[in-house]
Amino acid sequence: MEYELLAEFENLLVEMEQALIVNDVERISQITDRQQLCLLQIVRKSKTDVSFRAQAKTCVPRWMEQLEINNKLLQQAMSINSTVLQVLYGHEASC
Repeated sequence: MEYELLAEFENLLVEMEQALIVNDVERISQITDRQQLCLLQIVRKSKTDVSFRAQAKTCVPRWMEQLEINNKLLQQAMSINSTVLQVLYGHEASC
């Protein structure tokens, strides 16, 4: 059961990549919430289960690689969103 948390987090990272590619803001938000909950559960479990912690530690390099990919995609999505807003509203819009 607990090792499913590790697989779930990894799957959520891949889901996030897919959501970022298509710039699905609602799905990105939902996945972010699920990632945070899953990561919290992983941290809690790691504090009490040495075997689980050791297994989780082996996943970190893959997770960091995927997070780097997702970060680049997020930056691209934000740039696209900014460009769209500028095209639609020009510089007259101020928040």
